[in-house]
Amino acid sequence: MRCDVLMSSLACALMLLACAPTTAQQPTAGPEAAHGGQGQVVESPQGKPASADVLRGRLKARHVEDLPTAQELKKHRDAQAALIWIAGNDDAMVVRVRALSLLRHFPTDEAFEALAQRAGAQKIHPTLRAAAMRGLEGQTARPQAQALLKDALRHKDRRVAMAAAKALAADPDCASLLAEAAADPLVNEAVRKKLQQEAP
Repeated sequence: MRCDVLMSSLACALMLLACAPTTAQQPTAGPEAAHGGQGQVVESPQGKPASADVLRGRLKARHVEDLPTAQELKKHRDAQAALIWIAGNDDAMVVRVRALSLLRHFPTDEAFEALAQRAGAQKIHPTLRAAAMRGLEGQTARPQAQALLKDALRHKDRRVAMAAAKALAADPDCASLLAEAAADPLVNEAVRKKLQQEAP
């Protein structure tokens, strides 16, 4: 079987698992507070980008299909800055989650820094951390991003581990990392079993 077909099948399967409902309690509101110290999220800059309100309205869409596409985001010159600002300042959890996830369309240093802060943070909700993993899908060419995603495969929360696996599965060049994870007893059990089932 062709490698690209296998990776596409694996990515679809992991996406379905990552989106599966969970019984964990989720916070409903509240912007991220500024923290000093290693592994904690730093609040976004105070200056609100011009497109922030427009994009925030789009991120409140009821249906995922109505979220802005990569092409639509390109119409806003400050879309990346706006998403980063929204991720750190909006009151609604779903809006912050979607903003982090959409940063996958911006493989820049600024986007990576914003995502890495949350991907490596210990004191944020797993839903936000999983969203940061999805955002890192656009950063898998970076060794630092690969290291963050590989480490997240061992996260005890299935949402975080599955999101990391999906991000790696989207990049055929990361196939070896997933193959190693399938045999790693420290990898989240749900992820490990799925990888083993999808192995050729």
